[in-house]
Amino acid sequence: MGTLAIRQLANQTKANMDNVLLECDAIDATPPTIGTLPAIISAPKPNQVFQKSSASGNATFKVEWRGDANLVRIKNGTATVAESASGDFTLAAGWYDAVLVTNGVEGDLIKVGVGDVFLVAGQSNGVSPLQPYTFTAPVPAQGKVILSDYYRHGFYAFRDPAVEPLIADVANGVYVGGICWLYCGITLNRNYPVMFVNVAQGNTSTTDWVNNYILRVFDAWAIYKPKAILWFQGESDAVNGISQATSYANMDACISSLRQVTVTPWIIAKNSINGGYAPIRAAQQQVIDKWSHVYQGPDTDTVRNPAVNTDNEFFGTQLQSIGNLWANCITSLGF
Repeated sequence: MGTLAIRQLANQTKANMDNVLLECDAIDATPPTIGTLPAIISAPKPNQVFQKSSASGNATFKVEWRGDANLVRIKNGTATVAESASGDFTLAAGWYDAVLVTNGVEGDLIKVGVGDVFLVAGQSNGVSPLQPYTFTAPVPAQGKVILSDYYRHGFYAFRDPAVEPLIADVANGVYVGGICWLYCGITLNRNYPVMFVNVAQGNTSTTDWVNNYILRVFDAWAIYKPKAILWFQGESDAVNGISQATSYANMDACISSLRQVTVTPWIIAKNSINGGYAPIRAAQQQVIDKWSHVYQGPDTDTVRNPAVNTDNEFFGTQLQSIGNLWANCITSLGF
């Protein structure tokens, strides 16, 4: 190829490259328009309740969000209670709306509460499924009782079990649960919200809890800092013939391990099987007698009816009786 031909090819290549650059400049000059994503609250979750201080009656918590917001506004109805650019608040017992504000415009909103939080641990009667399915579950006044679904980590102002299924006991199938705790909250009838965080698991013994499920208590305690732990277990220990010594040692180990991080009180139900099972009831009493800040809960064996409770689970109106027993016990103990 001669010199002229080479020069002509080079000039043509340069021209082509200039056209490419011009086209790129044109693309860069008019980028596509992407709308600004709205800011959303990432924590706490809707309907979550924070444990109030026994001293001040207040709770301190933080509202976190993703996106571009300038501050968080706390409202009670239409009235503004507090505002914070950091999202940190200390509020008295009650219900509030937490609202994100961007350049003066209100956006994402969730309800948060300050009140009492109880952590439920144990087995299927602690899960408290709706049994039979034809039984009509109670409907507390709006905002009075909140149930936390451990398995899906939601918080529900229980209104309609067909719309808001609650505790899903994976081991025994999925069903509406937390029924006795609804009755418990209704009977407590406090002028602020009460939340039950339920980590119970069906068909579990104290051996299962000390070897595995106690981690749920640690996890839930770290998040919710409950006022008390409600222990509702005993059927599996009795059915499996676990000795008093073993059942006691398992419960003792559970409490002892949690005491390394907190002295949160435990309330232990006297609970076993139809007719009562002395070794397990004695183990429960032994734990109650040993530890400070461990209290005797309701004697739920008094509600049992062998004609109804063929598998040692509570049914129908018994769920209300159990809830009332727990509420009366919580109240009499000053919780």
